[in-house]
Amino acid sequence: MDQIGQEHFAVLVSDNTNACICRCDLTVEEVLTLLGLPDCVHHISSFVKDVVKLPYFKEVMRIVCGTITHFHKVHISIHEFQLARKEVQIGHSLESIGKTRFDTAIISACSVQRCIPAIQKVIEYDIADFSEFCDYFEPLILPSGMSSAQAFEFQTILSRLVNVGLLAVRALTCLKANEANANDFFLFWHAIATCVIETITSPTA
Repeated sequence: MDQIGQEHFAVLVSDNTNACICRCDLTVEEVLTLLGLPDCVHHISSFVKDVVKLPYFKEVMRIVCGTITHFHKVHISIHEFQLARKEVQIGHSLESIGKTRFDTAIISACSVQRCIPAIQKVIEYDIADFSEFCDYFEPLILPSGMSSAQAFEFQTILSRLVNVGLLAVRALTCLKANEANANDFFLFWHAIATCVIETITSPTA
């Protein structure tokens, strides 16, 4: 830094390991013109992780994980699901949850929401055994004119999960760009907070 010139540095960012945070703090104390910033991508990722672990979303995440596992491992269901997707013209299939990237939980929830019409077709075909979760994917209004309480509750909470988490996932993608700066993070963070507040407070969300 001294060789290049301290005046050429404005901001120092570290990841959230203790050693890196300590080193960043010491450098900022020594170079008074530096701003020390946290790892914003990590913080947003942690936010997504905390959201999907909320008790309110526990049952929805269980159904999402179970549905994806079923349509990735049961051969007859895989085949029927492919046929159903073609029939209802859904291009992208279900996406698995990654082990290290927490935002993939939201992406997986989005994929289940997107594929609901295809899953309903698989149930309608009545060839593959999807009995464990089929009640959650029934049409919201049944042919008898009655509404499906389980399906309504699941799809409503799934929609809330997507509404809360999807903007954070999009922000993570944008903030990984080389051109992203502190101002971008400030705008994205407030947009995420606003989206969460609107979802929580809106009676129709």
